[in-house]
Amino acid sequence: MVFDSVGNVEYEISVVTGFSTPMWVVPFGGSTGECKIAACKVDINAVDNTRETVVCMSACTAFGDPQYCCTGPTRRLPRARRLLIQSSLRTHAHRRLLTHSIMGLTGVPVRLTPSLSALVGALDHSLFDVTQKATLALIRLQLSLLALFSICLLSTSGVFSQTTFTIQNQCSYPVWPALLSNPGAPQLPTTGFLLNPLYNAYVPIPASWSGSLWARTRCATDPTTGQFHCETGDCGTGSIGCNGAGGAPPTTLLQITLGSAGGLDNYEVSVVTGFNTPMWVVPWGANGECSIAGCTTDINAECLTVLQLIDNTGETVACMSACTAFGDPQYCCTGAYSTPATCGPTSYSEFFKSACPSAATYAFDGGASTCPSATYTITFCPS
Repeated sequence: MVFDSVGNVEYEISVVTGFSTPMWVVPFGGSTGECKIAACKVDINAVDNTRETVVCMSACTAFGDPQYCCTGPTRRLPRARRLLIQSSLRTHAHRRLLTHSIMGLTGVPVRLTPSLSALVGALDHSLFDVTQKATLALIRLQLSLLALFSICLLSTSGVFSQTTFTIQNQCSYPVWPALLSNPGAPQLPTTGFLLNPLYNAYVPIPASWSGSLWARTRCATDPTTGQFHCETGDCGTGSIGCNGAGGAPPTTLLQITLGSAGGLDNYEVSVVTGFNTPMWVVPWGANGECSIAGCTTDINAECLTVLQLIDNTGETVACMSACTAFGDPQYCCTGAYSTPATCGPTSYSEFFKSACPSAATYAFDGGASTCPSATYTITFCPS
């Protein structure tokens, strides 16, 4: 990690000497919200599961050859090998894909590792002199990288028929995530559920799905009527499932479309109606090229008085947008203000933008992120 003269930070994950432990680095607080994740999340030690491997050496560490160490007259790796290593080690494929029988998101086994193990095992049982054993070690390394590269290609080429939302609750209180499919989009196996603090949920999502996701807070079932109700984000269905209903504003809202034009996903976190819970969205499986979207600041703690949503104890439970608070067309971009030319940022939307630079703050505050087919981690109250 290097700090340059103008205050920027340069960072990368290196496996130049080899690999010991999966690692990721997630930047917080960037002024534009466009900082990238740096990661080597794949457990490379597990690629050859015929024996226990504690570390995976690079070719330089293993053999000390100048052509692999970029020393002496050989300064760079051969281009084909360099591209293979770069493509393989930058993948964000999930660790579970590297098990003995790799299970794709479609539920169909993608059996890559067994064939790799069988090939290397067959080579191991042959007779080799010292030079040939060194060559075998290099072959094993290249095959391991090839397996990872193959997984990377599968995860980014649309082979899988669905993706996964990993939903995490890092809040100190329970939340009730809710999901709403857009008209014409496939229906999901769940539209709402309880997620206690420090718990994760895994929701399979069809590859062509589009819709929204938000957190409901301060929910309870009325002991007299049996009706389920939440103080923020309530669906109005009287049950934990939203069943096709949207959430009452204000909510911090993820809006996402999977597999749109060119096979790209489009996603953004919106506080157009206001804010109730910090949220961020991290895409995986696209070689680290996709942006984090989110609003990680707890705006409730600094909400303008006129925008505060107060509960019966006097506590601010959400922060309304000016549109939600006042219903004025100039803030809602409706009526005479229904075009980008007539509806722009206001002092109220700028308040939200200063707290959450990467979030949409009014109707025409564009700039949704795009990403090749990925899986997504959605975290409430990211620490």
